[in-house]
Amino acid sequence: MKLPAGRGRRDTGQSRSVRRDQPARFPKVVKRLRTKRAADQALDKAESQAVRIRSEGRCEVEEVCRSFVDVDAVGVVLVARCARRAEHVMHLIGGRGTRGRGLSALKEHKLHGCARHHREIDGDLGGKKLKRIGGVVPLWTDPYQLVR
Repeated sequence: MKLPAGRGRRDTGQSRSVRRDQPARFPKVVKRLRTKRAADQALDKAESQAVRIRSEGRCEVEEVCRSFVDVDAVGVVLVARCARRAEHVMHLIGGRGTRGRGLSALKEHKLHGCARHHREIDGDLGGKKLKRIGGVVPLWTDPYQLVR
């Protein structure tokens, strides 16, 4: 809608506060957060796809065999990989605001597992049933031991 002549602002092709030939000095906070969030989500999605390719559709959880007891071997642990079909990509590093960001988004800290092992590691009802055996930072190669 055009205003009658003499009323309103002149249309000079530029705004009074921002010139088009110069970039904005400070990007808006909302826009910066939105782009960072999108970058985090893109990285998380790409790493999850790499985890699916790595597992070849098979659950990656390795359980310590309870039936294996060797008195002579010290520090030897026999593990067996699950034979079920993998359904869920699990973030091994979690917590308030950390899942899918930083180290948690990387494929080394993700595990492709079946639904049963996902329940047992997360511990929905009745608490956790599988305990990770490994260092301070969880890795996908760490074996799990049955607690109950």
